[in-house]
Amino acid sequence: MIRSSDKPDKAGSDSPDVLVTVITPYYFNASTIYQTLDSLLSQTYPRIQYILVNDGSTDFDAAALRAYIEENASDNICEFMLLENEKNEGTVKALNKGLSAAKGAYVFSIAADDVFFDERVIEDWVDEFIKTGADILTARRAVFDESLESLLFSAPNEKEIECFRLSSPKKQLQKMSGANMAFGACTAYSARCYELVGGKFDEKYRLIEDYPFNLKLLRAGVPIRFFDRTVIRYRWGGVSNFDHVNDFYLKESDRIFWEESYPFAPCKIGARLSYLRWKTKLNAARDEAKYRKRFGAEKGGSAKLKYRIVMLCKHPFYMLHKFFCK
Repeated sequence: MIRSSDKPDKAGSDSPDVLVTVITPYYFNASTIYQTLDSLLSQTYPRIQYILVNDGSTDFDAAALRAYIEENASDNICEFMLLENEKNEGTVKALNKGLSAAKGAYVFSIAADDVFFDERVIEDWVDEFIKTGADILTARRAVFDESLESLLFSAPNEKEIECFRLSSPKKQLQKMSGANMAFGACTAYSARCYELVGGKFDEKYRLIEDYPFNLKLLRAGVPIRFFDRTVIRYRWGGVSNFDHVNDFYLKESDRIFWEESYPFAPCKIGARLSYLRWKTKLNAARDEAKYRKRFGAEKGGSAKLKYRIVMLCKHPFYMLHKFFCK
């Protein structure tokens, strides 16, 4: 039985049972959403407001999803809200629609194709917020294949984690001037963070909400802290994954760099070099996926050789780095 939600809680409450909000943006995720829901409904944390936002997707069965949640929810789901956009507006506006109804002291987002790592994730995450007094906590994500069966790698890497161990927001801002390191999939915020930047993500952008938001908070003097725990089973294959990035995502990334990062970077040369490295790696990964698919369809032993020759010609440093850093 879903209980009626209380009034909005404030971050920093002495109570370990403050209300938290979990938001899921949905866009053609009919094949994965129930895995996401199961991982949410199994959480042990006692007070959760859950908001599911359909971003104009025609495969969204509102009645079935509502019935599933009503049937399987425990008393810890204080409130469930199902919101819908009439047309596809993009990730940023979908999340903002959820934020407009959020009442929690801490806000978590989980994509409709990812799952919480285990049933204690939210409980442990909130404990860490209260223990540390942090406003932003980014954690580890376990990256799986598209079936969520094979673990590919864990992120962030140790160099990225080192960024979050820096005490100064200014130093973190420089480290993150070329690319985001605190991804929305494994980063949670206090309600105060949203109050500092107008209560929502920047709707100048359509797909990327986390990077410009993190940069603004760092400029406001709010440091990003690291929670050394795996919180998400992340499904590879989304538009933000290197080998799936499309041209629109890349153009939006360019705009974020030139409008949100570069003008405020403590070291502008370092920022440009860092962003250039990120784009070089991204473009190489895109080509790698394309040529693997093209030559992988060919018969005979020459396909792999063709693939390697083409990639060496187009991206020599990327291929050499992969070869020597295995």
